[in-house]
Amino acid sequence: MSKARARVLRAIDLLCDRLPRFMLPTPEIAGQRLHPFLAVLRRLMALQGGPQRWELTPEAARQQMRDAVLPLQRGWPVAAVEDIEIDGDDGRLMARHYLPEADKAVPVLLVYLHGGGYVLGDLDTHDDVCRLICREAGVQVLSVAYRLAPEHPFPAGLLDAVAAMRWARLHAPAWGVQPQAVAIGGDSAGATLAAVAAHQLAREGEAPAAQLLFYPGTDLMTERPSQQAYGHGLFLSTEDRAWFYQHYLGDEPMAKGDPRVSPLWHKDMALMPPTVLCTAALDMLRDEGLALAQVLRKARVELRHLEGEGLGHGHVNLVGVHSASRREVQAAARALRDLLLSRQFRSTSA
Repeated sequence: MSKARARVLRAIDLLCDRLPRFMLPTPEIAGQRLHPFLAVLRRLMALQGGPQRWELTPEAARQQMRDAVLPLQRGWPVAAVEDIEIDGDDGRLMARHYLPEADKAVPVLLVYLHGGGYVLGDLDTHDDVCRLICREAGVQVLSVAYRLAPEHPFPAGLLDAVAAMRWARLHAPAWGVQPQAVAIGGDSAGATLAAVAAHQLAREGEAPAAQLLFYPGTDLMTERPSQQAYGHGLFLSTEDRAWFYQHYLGDEPMAKGDPRVSPLWHKDMALMPPTVLCTAALDMLRDEGLALAQVLRKARVELRHLEGEGLGHGHVNLVGVHSASRREVQAAARALRDLLLSRQFRSTSA
């Protein structure tokens, strides 16, 4: 049944690409038009029924995500994929290493942190996006299964992100990559962890080569218009976000203003590495991403900002069935590649 669903979604995507827009559902929400494929997907999800994510236990929500995402993946080919163990902050972590084809390879390693609100997600749910980034950017990717809440609440995931970067810098030469050519990235909560880890490492003299951020949450302290406009029925709801942070932070209200949770509140943002930042036009986190872009520009950080027209939160998990989501990730990966090529990193095996 799940494979059949993927085939149906790919057929819908093909129709959305080929039919004139006036023949397709393109609802306007707060001044933005939702991509017709996502309009159909939202309707199918509503018809499917069942409990909302925030009504589930963490274990059930994790399985719900896997059931929804894994059948949609294409398994984009890369030169090699290997599951390994690396050092986390408090023990070993599983990770997955992706190697690009040699003719397109850039001697850079991207440590990737998956999304899922600090509670959900794993190496498998984000396998497709890591493969696509590896192919399009030509970088090696190290996807890290950091510890999740509520079993491991804040700051466990962040500590693992920093530890993974240090492990990657130490072992990068074995993969032909200089330690200073290790970058960091992620989507959603993983992007938030990446931004916080990047700032911490930069303060300690170990700045990443770059950061690739897909729709990060950057500020829990400030209400912004996109939260009201797109926080209901568009793939990430206000209830979902509250549920995630309840598991991640518990009942500590002061933690919301901690820069390790809300990286927009970091001082000295000029420390941030060159950044590729992707926001989505119909994402409740859009305005937080735009605020981050503004702060980075003010701090004169090199920035490539892409906004996915018609897209919502979580689109990196749709690259196997939705061509517009795929093109957005490909554009981000190419922007990362261009940024890295300008820095002229050399392979340690050269």
